[in-house]
Amino acid sequence: MKKSKVLKIFAGIPIGILVFFILNCIIFAIFDNTAIQIILFISSFFISYKLSKKITNKLFKAETTNISSTSTIDAVDKKDTIKKENKELGSNELADELNKYINTGKESKKLKEHKKAMKEIESNAKKEKAIFQQYFAMYEEARKLEKQSKPDEALKIYLNILDKYTPDGSAYYERPRIILERQGRYDEAINICQCAIDAINNGNLNGEVDEFEHSINRLLKKKSKPKDTSDSKKSNVKPKSNDSNLPDLKNIPALHQDSKLDILNTKWYIMISFGKSTSKSYEKAVYLAKNSPKYDELIDDKGNVTHTATYTDSKEDFLDFIILYDLVSNWKSTFFIINGEIIDKKTVGKIKYCYGDKCRSVKSDFCYGASYMTANPFGCHRLQISQFNNPWWEHYVLEGNHYRLDRDRLIERIKLAEETFRYCPSFDTENIMNVAMSFPLILKKKEYEEIVSKETNVYL
Repeated sequence: MKKSKVLKIFAGIPIGILVFFILNCIIFAIFDNTAIQIILFISSFFISYKLSKKITNKLFKAETTNISSTSTIDAVDKKDTIKKENKELGSNELADELNKYINTGKESKKLKEHKKAMKEIESNAKKEKAIFQQYFAMYEEARKLEKQSKPDEALKIYLNILDKYTPDGSAYYERPRIILERQGRYDEAINICQCAIDAINNGNLNGEVDEFEHSINRLLKKKSKPKDTSDSKKSNVKPKSNDSNLPDLKNIPALHQDSKLDILNTKWYIMISFGKSTSKSYEKAVYLAKNSPKYDELIDDKGNVTHTATYTDSKEDFLDFIILYDLVSNWKSTFFIINGEIIDKKTVGKIKYCYGDKCRSVKSDFCYGASYMTANPFGCHRLQISQFNNPWWEHYVLEGNHYRLDRDRLIERIKLAEETFRYCPSFDTENIMNVAMSFPLILKKKEYEEIVSKETNVYL
């Protein structure tokens, strides 16, 4: 029999003896029959034994729980390093060591080393959090500079982050890569991608190598492509589609232009263009286009006419746009331009549906949740990271005794929605990324449970 079990039995003996003595006093006082007395005597022995054992187990369990709670510290998971040194104990081994501590009152060497290792983990977690706050503050400053059209100053900060820290998040590599690519500095952009790949391979960055390899291949193609200095590249319109139905926009003289709307000073605008149609709605569509904030009528050298109506993101303008959209969107000659870029009809349809709902809504915070079902902290429920649809706290992964944010998976989901909804006038990429980066990287179990409880009960 193990020493711990013997100690447990003896710990319950005083209680057992007391119960056994009381029961037998009662038995011999009531019954005179010897046979009955013997039977009840044996029964009282087992009753007192069972009772004393049950009481002892409860006391033992309470003490074990108390010691465990004071000995276990939630922190960053550094299991690989510590387990190699055999300092952090497994759950079964820890239970055995705590059992010994209860029975002997002395901490074993293993238990002391375990507590020391857990304190080291907590210390590392605090350091990592402090470092994260430092480089995230720098990242936010760089994003503000980008918004202020100061890419060179922003780039300097981004490169400083990569030089001094090992940031956990692909955005820290993507932003400088984007700036360098826009400036035609392809070699430097390729180096940034290679740094990201090395970080992933070394386990310092959670991300997909394929994503950065794809960027490198694209940059190499751009680098090898000869520069085109012809004037044809200087158009403000950036075709995004190979649709053969789109008219040739080069050298088309304008027969009528209404300059009520100054596009150059408009933050967001959408142009809807369509040609001559046999539809019964054609005359109505032309009438609506001519009454838009800005109307242009273009005729090519073959005499084909193209009507273009331009609208802003104001409530009145966009609802007028929807009326014209519903008339002409299915015509073969129709195409759309948002802020100088030709956009496919499917994307425009999604924006028309969502932003149109916002224009009709009386909710000032519509984008933060059209209803309690789509409540979200990002300001866009089309990310599908909302209260009842893949909420943000479900992007935390349980690792040991804490939760770690899988930020790359979160950002990947944001980027997926961004491909379509970045053309929406209310889509604020900077705000969304700032919110995503503001979530704690590490949460203790209790902290995580409190967040989940709070968030899931907000609308109940």
